[in-house]
Amino acid sequence: MNADDILGQIRLMLNLPVPEGQEQQAGADKAASNVLLAELSVGVRELRRRASRVGLVPEGYPLPIDLIMKAIHRLLPWYTRSIQAHAQQAADSAETMLLCLHAIAQSQERIAERLDRLERETRRTAKAGSPPQQQ
Repeated sequence: MNADDILGQIRLMLNLPVPEGQEQQAGADKAASNVLLAELSVGVRELRRRASRVGLVPEGYPLPIDLIMKAIHRLLPWYTRSIQAHAQQAADSAETMLLCLHAIAQSQERIAERLDRLERETRRTAKAGSPPQQQ
């Protein structure tokens, strides 16, 4: 097994794009990932906005209906508070997952850049006939 095979195996294990002949695919994958992360960000913001409204009495209803909704809201605090807490926890969890996905994407980019540098160094030293330098 030569250095290119080892680097290829590392890329496969880390689910990183292979640079030779697949630059366009890697760019398309990165663009698709960026679009999905942007859509997820929008979804998380919307979830956060809606979670802040859970358990609140809606405004703009006729007075009799408004009074009934307020009475129900006040009579069932044990129910509405748990729903509010659940909505808040769901929004917090989604936000945490989004932050983790962003961190993973950045980490993958750094790993891919380092592997690219190692590949270039390996090729350069293979042509020169000397072993690669440790970083």
